[in-house]
Parts: sequence; structure tokens; C-alpha cells
Amino acid sequence: MDFYGISDVGLVRESNQDRFIITVNGNGGILAAVCDGIGGGKAGDVASEATIHYLENAFMKAKKWISSEELDGWIYAQLRSVNDEVFTKACMNEKYKGMGTTLVGLVLNEGLCRVMHVGDSRCYGLINGEFKQLTTDHNYINELLRTGTITKEEAIRHPKRNYLTNAIGIFNQIRIDVIDVKDFDCLLLCSDGLHGIVSASKIEMILHQPWSAKRKCELLLEIAKQYGGIDNITVVILQKGGEANG
Repeated sequence: MDFYGISDVGLVRESNQDRFIITVNGNGGILAAVCDGIGGGKAGDVASEATIHYLENAFMKAKKWISSEELDGWIYAQLRSVNDEVFTKACMNEKYKGMGTTLVGLVLNEGLCRVMHVGDSRCYGLINGEFKQLTTDHNYINELLRTGTITKEEAIRHPKRNYLTNAIGIFNQIRIDVIDVKDFDCLLLCSDGLHGIVSASKIEMILHQPWSAKRKCELLLEIAKQYGGIDNITVVILQKGGEANG
């Protein structure tokens, strides 16, 4: 497995509230995740950092999952727990009030692959050679699209297109999407600093190239900056074949 991740403040923001992780535990499982922190001051940093730290600790202590049901149960339990932790911290400290974070991640373990998702960070994949967006953004615009209230063309210019309806730490209960992924060639996790300004067609073109995960990540970051780098940019790629960081 070839994997790599990169995060950058971009060209406009003063600080980077994104965080990511790629790690391997003692059972040979792989955890990768991207968090995009939200909230004033340094609160977004605190929420994304706490979420990544919590998941890393839980993953390193996790026993080997012998079924998809066990893995799914672990994911749901950990995300509910980390939501409780961030929500409680936000409620108990005035300077953290309103903080939260998106999360998109995945767990690979002996043939099992699950993508986990809260918010509007995204997972794209090449599945049997076909490019797909595997996650659905948890935001106000998608709710309007789902109910047919607005068209896709109207969504592009809608003033509330970035309003989240779901995030870790904002609400005492969260929606957790867990997606079963089979036969992938390449998986991309990213914050909206990438997918918000770089078209899906350009992302697809990069993922299809016979390059290392490192080169793909660096090129996607470069393209996001060429388009203005208006937000923090985080990109994580895992692909079959090759060696990590190649």
C-alpha cells in the first residue's frame, strides 16, 4: 500500500485548522483521517486536533476486527465518543464555544475497508478504475437539492452553500455515515480547501495517473494554490501497489 498526506495553510488564512493522520496499528490495520476545524480563534484547531488525537489513541488500542459488523460498531462508538468529548469541551470553556470539526476517514483491516464521514470533507475513489465521490456533504445545500427545492445550477451560487448541518462537537448527537468500499485502486481524503475550488474532473485526472501517492498529493496541493488557496488544504491518498511515501 502506497500512502501519503499533506496539509497547508493556503494563501489566505492566517492559521491551519486542518489536521490529518495516517497510521498503522499492531494488527496491520491502517487508519487515515482528515479533519477541518471550525470555530473562532483557535477553537477549530482544538476541535480537529482533539478528534485526530482521540481516534489515534483508540485505533492503537483496538483489537483485530473479525467481521465487518465489529468494525462498523467500533467506528460508530468512537465517533460518538469523540463527539461527546469535543461537545463537552466546547460547553465548558467559553473560548471554545461553537467549535467543531468535520471528519472524513477510513479504516483498512484484512480485506475490510470502511470510509467514515461527518460534515463536508470528502472521500473520492477509483473503484475498479471508475472515479466516484464516495461521501455526500452534510450541508444545507444538499438538503435543498435532496428535496428538489433548488437546482444544481442554483446550488453553485447559493449564499448558504457552505452551511454545515452536521459536524463533530457542534451538536450533542451527530449523523455518522459509514461506507463499505470494495475493490478500490486509489482513495483520496480531502478538506474543502481542495474540493471547494478544484473541479472533480481535475481531481479525477490526477488520481488516474501512474504516479506515487506523494506526487499526487503535492500536485493537488499545488493546483489548489494556483486557484487561489483560499482555505486550508489537506490531501491524503492511499493506493494499492508501491511503497508508502514513494
